[in-house]
Order: sequence, then structure tokens, then C-alpha cells
Amino acid sequence: MIDAEQIKSFLDQEADLLDMYDKRNETHFFIKVSICHWNDKNGLHMRKDIRVLSRKSGKSWVEWFDEDCSNSGANFIYKNFKDLEEGEYKVTIQEHRDWETGYVDDWTYKAEKI
Repeated sequence: MIDAEQIKSFLDQEADLLDMYDKRNETHFFIKVSICHWNDKNGLHMRKDIRVLSRKSGKSWVEWFDEDCSNSGANFIYKNFKDLEEGEYKVTIQEHRDWETGYVDDWTYKAEKI
């Protein structure tokens, strides 16, 4: 026999999954761009960090962006963000659909400073 505690636990798990699904189906997330310059005996260096803001975006977007970077390669992803200055951005995913099937076959990122 199932008791009330087991039912509550099951419903809580379902609610967490639905919340994660809803956040994942949003078409935007937030990033922070940081640029650092330094010099040493080997020359002048510049580094650009692009981090997903997990509190604003949700944990599923951090995992999704990390997976997209590892599957597509950092150079491919960086093309979408190379012109960004330091600051926080809202990134919208622009889906490109196959004209025959209607399935998403590619996407690009569009960043707007907030």
C-alpha cells in the first residue's frame, strides 16, 4: 500500500521535472562576458570568458550550453560572441528549421546587452 509520504515525494519529483522542462523550453538564457588583458615576457595577452548565469537562466541552460560547446567546438560557439564587450547579456536562441520536415536542424545565438 502506498502511503501519503510516498505520494508527496512522487509529486515533488514530478514538479521538479516539469519545472526543468519549462525552463529548458524557454528560448533565452543569460551570460556574463569578462575580458582580461595582461602582459608577460611572451607578449601581450587577452582572454574573454563567457559564463552562463545559472541563477538567472536555470541549471539546465548551464548544462545545455556546456554540451553545445563540447559537441560543436569552442571556435564555432565563439563566432556568435566574438564582438561582445564586457557585461551581462540576454542570449536568444534562433532556431533554423528544415523546410521539408519542420525539425530544428541548426541554431544561432543572438545576444542583447542588459
